[in-house]
Amino acid sequence: MKLPKFLHRAIQIVFHSKQEWNNIAQEYFSSRDLFMQYVLPWIILCTSLSALCSGIYSNHFWAHFFLTLLLGGISYIGGYFLACYLGFYLLNKLFPKAFNKQDTITIISYAFTIYWALECVVAIVPEFLFLRVLNFYILYVLWEADGVLMEIPKQKQGVVVLPLAVLIVVAVPIIRALSTILLPNVHL
Repeated sequence: MKLPKFLHRAIQIVFHSKQEWNNIAQEYFSSRDLFMQYVLPWIILCTSLSALCSGIYSNHFWAHFFLTLLLGGISYIGGYFLACYLGFYLLNKLFPKAFNKQDTITIISYAFTIYWALECVVAIVPEFLFLRVLNFYILYVLWEADGVLMEIPKQKQGVVVLPLAVLIVVAVPIIRALSTILLPNVHL
């Protein structure tokens, strides 16, 4: 059985990060293609699994299913675009004119792999919530990406990696919290 391309790429990023970033550096995807072929399938997978499992684990299947589907979709899409926008803004403030928008979006898109994969695992087995600590692996993925795509000196990589990792980890929960504030009577 052959895996879909986005899952194959995710496995390569997780287990062979440096080699996969070298492969990514040789490719060119427009922001739209990257979103449609990699980001959107992950968002659909995470949202669908979260909604399905939320419905299964609750007493009101359809209510939880649709609310989780709606809020999850908003959170994942909004968090992704928030991270891309703020990441590009932050990198241009730290290193003026050193980063282009396409490379920033590519790095953030693929670094989100760790976050999405962990969200899928936690959706299926909520008792594995403690695995979210593995989001720290995003630091390594970003470190390898910055070394390959951005060609940043090793001494300055931490200045780029740490803020981007924090941004990736907190962007989705920020959008989720804002969505929940706008829908105060929704209790998931």
